[in-house]
Amino acid sequence: ELIIVEGRADVLNLLRCGIKNVVALNGTSVPETVKELCNGKIATLFVDGDRGGELISKDVSSSCKLEYIARAPDGKEVEELTKKEIIKALRDKVGVGERGSIERSKFRTREVRGDKYVEVSQERYRGRSSGRSPHRRTWAEREMERSPELTKREEEVLTKMQEEIVGSRGAYLLDNNLEILGKVPLSELAPTLRDIKAYAIVADGIITSQIASAAELSGVGILIAKEFVKKGNFKALTFDQLARV
Repeated sequence: ELIIVEGRADVLNLLRCGIKNVVALNGTSVPETVKELCNGKIATLFVDGDRGGELISKDVSSSCKLEYIARAPDGKEVEELTKKEIIKALRDKVGVGERGSIERSKFRTREVRGDKYVEVSQERYRGRSSGRSPHRRTWAEREMERSPELTKREEEVLTKMQEEIVGSRGAYLLDNNLEILGKVPLSELAPTLRDIKAYAIVADGIITSQIASAAELSGVGILIAKEFVKKGNFKALTFDQLARV
């Protein structure tokens, strides 16, 4: 996989975030070396969120074999993005079809038509005419599956809680200091969150849509569980992910 950016500063920013498979155009024309690299790799063009980025998207997609186009948030440049913003932009990439058309992906809500980004409804990826399997995960998709970052203390406390709760079919509720507020059966977790504000939860079981919604509305910051049917606006880790942190 290859990520193509506009300039050297963009490469340096992605390197600081641990992304090493990056090359820069360093100009408005596409170097022959970059064109050759695109022929043998899954190439994603990552441009700034301005008019220049849109024009570069159009020019590069017409001269290179691109698989995807990613765009920084409106008004921002790739070189100034945080790691979180970079991951989100790559996750929201759009796929470039055989003749520059965009094929729908469940990971984004926009597509490129000419030199404009247009809002579209989300649909499942249907594969490409190149024959690449629609089930093959890209770098950005794999990045989504990586564990959210925890502090050292959060990692230690939550790991200990997870070890204690395995097999109980219950859930620990913790406050901002990671002190235990209480323990409830998993079946009672959603209604309990209406009355108790917890910062972190460690649950021995599957997080359903109902529990995830209740946790999000309650302002939960971290939720550890065996498995998730749905995730929300909180750090969500499975037991396996916590073990790998």
